[in-house]
Amino acid sequence: MIGGAMIAQGLGADPPESYAAGGALKTAHAAAMHGVQVLPGLSWLAAMGVRSPARRHGLIRLGVLGYVAIAAVALYEVTAAAPPSAVGLPSSVLLVAGLTALLAAFGIALAETFRSTTDRSGVRPARR
Repeated sequence: MIGGAMIAQGLGADPPESYAAGGALKTAHAAAMHGVQVLPGLSWLAAMGVRSPARRHGLIRLGVLGYVAIAAVALYEVTAAAPPSAVGLPSSVLLVAGLTALLAAFGIALAETFRSTTDRSGVRPARR
């Protein structure tokens, strides 16, 4: 959706100005598009070590919610035409909550992956 809005804004301007017209949404577009890399990485990590499907799905949901919060703050900043330094308290709280949720999901998945690939002595068990 953000990419479509960038194209629509760019088509309404002269060709040299189209990059500037659509460029206002670059931050939000980048934030949303990096989810294509981050969230499958979380899913892969959870699939490697989290044994319970319900827990694995819960971690992925937590990561998705965190990432949506981060992307929403980026989109709000762009549409409000506010510089990143002028972010208000609600946006800051949402951004910190989103980052915390995403990092917690990765941290838990990483810890469970490490725990499932080593026994108590620190030696990796043989794969069957």
